[in-house]
Amino acid sequence: MMLYSSVPYGAETPARMQARARGLVTGLLALWLCAGLLIYLPHNGGAGLALPFNLLTWTVICLCSAVSCLTPLPGPPGARRGERLLLAGASLWSLPLLWSPSREAGLAALPHVLALWGLILFFLLLKRLPLRGGRRAAWLWLIAVAALMQALLGGAQVLLFTGNSDAAFHGLLVTGPRPVGIFQQPNVLASLMATGVVCLLWLAVMPRLATGAGQGRGGLRHAALFILTLMLTLTGSRAGWLGALSGTLVLAAVTRRRYGHFRPLAVPLVVALAGVLIALAWQHLPGLHGDLFPVIDKTGSDSARWAILRTTWQLIHMHPLTGVGYGGFEGAFARQQMQISDGHYPGAIYHPHNELLYAWAEGGLPALAGLLLMVAGSLVMLWQPGGWRGAGVALLLPVALHVNLEYPLYQSVVHGLVLVMLLHVASGYPEALPDGARRRRSLANLPGPALLSLCLAAVMVAGLQTQQALTRIERAGLLSLATNETAAVEGVWAPWTQRERLDFDRHVALLVRYNLIRDPQLLVTFDTWATRYFLRRPDKNILLSQLMIARGLHTGRAPQLCSLGSRLWPDDPRFVCDEHDERKQPAVSFPVQAPARSGHPAPRYTHDTPEH
Repeated sequence: MMLYSSVPYGAETPARMQARARGLVTGLLALWLCAGLLIYLPHNGGAGLALPFNLLTWTVICLCSAVSCLTPLPGPPGARRGERLLLAGASLWSLPLLWSPSREAGLAALPHVLALWGLILFFLLLKRLPLRGGRRAAWLWLIAVAALMQALLGGAQVLLFTGNSDAAFHGLLVTGPRPVGIFQQPNVLASLMATGVVCLLWLAVMPRLATGAGQGRGGLRHAALFILTLMLTLTGSRAGWLGALSGTLVLAAVTRRRYGHFRPLAVPLVVALAGVLIALAWQHLPGLHGDLFPVIDKTGSDSARWAILRTTWQLIHMHPLTGVGYGGFEGAFARQQMQISDGHYPGAIYHPHNELLYAWAEGGLPALAGLLLMVAGSLVMLWQPGGWRGAGVALLLPVALHVNLEYPLYQSVVHGLVLVMLLHVASGYPEALPDGARRRRSLANLPGPALLSLCLAAVMVAGLQTQQALTRIERAGLLSLATNETAAVEGVWAPWTQRERLDFDRHVALLVRYNLIRDPQLLVTFDTWATRYFLRRPDKNILLSQLMIARGLHTGRAPQLCSLGSRLWPDDPRFVCDEHDERKQPAVSFPVQAPARSGHPAPRYTHDTPEH
């Protein structure tokens, strides 16, 4: 009796389509994380879409989403319990956007709400591309290699390029004694390296996941583990150390439970310990390091952190149910801080360095409950059939802990992407569709969302052009905005992607224009805008400009402004004023590039930020 398959030879089946799409998505992610992230594009600091690598990361996410949309589902449609909890939590977390303290505050907070939804939708779309066996190991290797490449870049920054004045290296390679990789901050690099360490340890514990894991693969794993632990220690990031150590301890418990002993971790831990000891010897033995990779004193950081947490808790106590509204934390923090008189002034802060407290302070109980629901949904997915349970928790710990010690997801979309990838790898999956299974066309692919994803990718590319154009304008002292604002704005493709940054630059350019034509009305216009801006984002440079205007135009506000500045920034000598501060100043003159930004979301980092 002859048996014939119902599927013609060479026909497209769901399994074949999934395999091809999975390979394309893996290739895009590998190309970006392991190679693209090594390429520096000019920027002036900041967070979110002010950074070019964040715009490009969103572009890659959109392209991968488009591929996933055109792939058949691997099982029956509909979200399971963990995914439903994730969606419910995100919805609850988004509600405080409805009671933002002002329209501007709501618009400023909207991007980070949309960013969370973008990452969640990307995770759900990745469910159309299930990973099993060696494919899961391949994604862990991808993340580990990405962390390794950033570690090598960070080492080169300090050892080879510190002090290099070549313009080609400006901004990326002139970093001082601590490495940052492509990121702006050592702790952001450290949490990625810590994630790479935990990925490599898990690959050592579960060799069956690593296809062809022989001596050669083991040697590569050990070499990468040594470099990552060496650089992680030299970076001096307590957030990174805590993430790597906690992930390792959880993996040790998982290994003990699975095998009854720790032998799979023995050699990798010896290699990791060797990296740590060599780094400590470099830093502490006299005559070795010079000014490279020094030990960082964290005393001032600790006192500032406690001051920030205390003021944040006072805000929560005042508004426990509704919070101050999304976009209102920075202004509310400054107002609360001025009521404290014990001498601890961390300066204007836009994030309390703890995401749970930030959610509660801005969004009240709805935001806090939403965040906890999303955590619960993630844990449910890790414990569903096929999930990695405790090992999945270990993989997520480095970035998850960093989120509650600083704000890496605002500075680096890469870290959000890594979280999504790890949750996708570590969670369980439904049974795959058999080849030739008949499904309704509406469930086979999603052409509408795929087209939307491609359009969003194009928007991100346009946003990159806008970011680069504004970076050039800012580095040229805003002269083009001051002399011909219309032409400068028309030269950018997507001004809405840099809305707040462009608004800031346009108003600061009024001061540059005043230097050219001496029209006092320009100062009045700037001062009116600055008063509204300062209520939402206390910025010392904005306040200093207002103080200069008040003195020059004799408005009578100089003592009040100077007193405000001295209370918020008591260590800044520019706000040390006498009681007769209405100085005779016939002509106000502003530096060409003043006031520089300080804070969030555009390149305004001039206040002291606690380090870990």
